[in-house]
Amino acid sequence: MRHLIITAHPSTKGYTHRIAKAFLHKAHDKGDEAEILDLYNPKYKLDFLKFEDIRKFPMDDVVLDLQDKIRLADNIVFVYPKWWYAMPGIMKNFIDRVFTSGFAFKYEKGSMMAKQLLKGKTCQVFSTCDGPMYYYMFVGDAGKNILKLTCSLCGIKLKNFEVLYSKRSRDEEFLENWLRKVEKKV
Repeated sequence: MRHLIITAHPSTKGYTHRIAKAFLHKAHDKGDEAEILDLYNPKYKLDFLKFEDIRKFPMDDVVLDLQDKIRLADNIVFVYPKWWYAMPGIMKNFIDRVFTSGFAFKYEKGSMMAKQLLKGKTCQVFSTCDGPMYYYMFVGDAGKNILKLTCSLCGIKLKNFEVLYSKRSRDEEFLENWLRKVEKKV
């Protein structure tokens, strides 16, 4: 099994990166291949999507490299904090730029549904937020909806979507136990 762990947090010392590293180490312990792709690494800097003609979609070496990483992965793991009820903008831009028509899905003439080009892959999500769970029960979770729909369109099976609510009020023992929960999902 090959895992691509995609993180989106500007601080390498934050809990988001602890989650990614816990997943990585457990995957390696099981004999799986795993790699962390930090979207804040300048190597993977993506400009915002811009084009004048959708048929002339801009591609560059960074996008092609990221698509290769996804192509090689069996399991894609998204790890991010919730900001404004969704994923950070850098992750949404990653999805816009990398999960493109012709790579992740393809519209075919005469068909109402897109052809899913990433079938056979799975996805896992680990997200944190400072807000309480009951709040998201009322307002919804835009980030979850984006990833569920992205996976569905591309043919990726969403295995789990874990959210650590009220993170800022949790003590270190609780956070360590939550990392063990993440490791059980590998």
